[in-house]
Amino acid sequence: MSDKKAAFLFGLGFAIILLLLAVWLPDPTRWQEFVFRTILSLVAAGIGSRIPGMLELRWPWLKAGGALALFALVFLVNPPAIIRDTTASFKSSQGDSALNIGNYPLADQLFQQAKQINSESWEAQVGLAKVAFRTGEYERADKLYQELLAFPSLLGPLNDSDISMLKYQRALCLDGAGKIDDLIKALIELESESASDTWQHVSAIFDRGVAHLILAIGNWPSVDEVNIQASEDAFNEYSVLPNQPQEWLQYHRACLQALRARGDETAKRSAIAQFDNALGEIKSLRLPIRLQQMKLLREVMSEGYTRFPGYPVECPPLKLIINELEPTRLSRL
Repeated sequence: MSDKKAAFLFGLGFAIILLLLAVWLPDPTRWQEFVFRTILSLVAAGIGSRIPGMLELRWPWLKAGGALALFALVFLVNPPAIIRDTTASFKSSQGDSALNIGNYPLADQLFQQAKQINSESWEAQVGLAKVAFRTGEYERADKLYQELLAFPSLLGPLNDSDISMLKYQRALCLDGAGKIDDLIKALIELESESASDTWQHVSAIFDRGVAHLILAIGNWPSVDEVNIQASEDAFNEYSVLPNQPQEWLQYHRACLQALRARGDETAKRSAIAQFDNALGEIKSLRLPIRLQQMKLLREVMSEGYTRFPGYPVECPPLKLIINELEPTRLSRL
């Protein structure tokens, strides 16, 4: 028996075996796929050796002809991976649609299905993190973002701005989880890695000021000068950036003055004046943004305010000062 005939029979036999395996294992593991693809490549080379004609394969890093070209072509082109990726992307797209209408159980289910199809799908991983974040599972969301950011190979299609956005979203998870020290570290890292003209960089500066303010309010009625000064420094950095909203900068500066006021009447009046600056900034906004921000200010200054990550902080000392010096002020907002 000639070598070509033996190769042909070998290929035909294994082709029948692979056909049966495809029916028996319709959803093989990654390792099984690799083994099957290797054998299928050998099958193609064996059967191809009996087919008349010429085949030459030229790539920058590979040159092959005949049976070897068939082996390389079948081995390197991996249709299951292409199909799996497309299907995972489709499931993730459906998950995004469910997420946008607030159907979080369905969104989570679709993103989980996308992960089962392609365990390396960054879209599914981000989708699961978003679901966890919106349902208040901040630590789970943080873990999912960390897993994604720990493997740069999974972020191949994303540019630097996309990656900075993921890091900022992860920082919001730390905010929600109350891990303020970790939040500050994450924001400083984001500032250093993102371009100065990007929204991620600007937001990281402002949020760093808010994070230090949260720590200072947590230590009130003691005056935490370290965190107050750190917050003030961050807000000063933000204030010189061009074309940035000022209303919540003025509000948080009022909070800083209230923390320092204690029994000083002049300092208390200064805190109220700063609050008036924030109110003036909001009133200067265009509709409907003005109405949205006024509604948010009323919520922040009311009892029972529930803060979400990235939102303004509640400041009890500022409320006390306003109620002490202008008792009806907050009711008239």
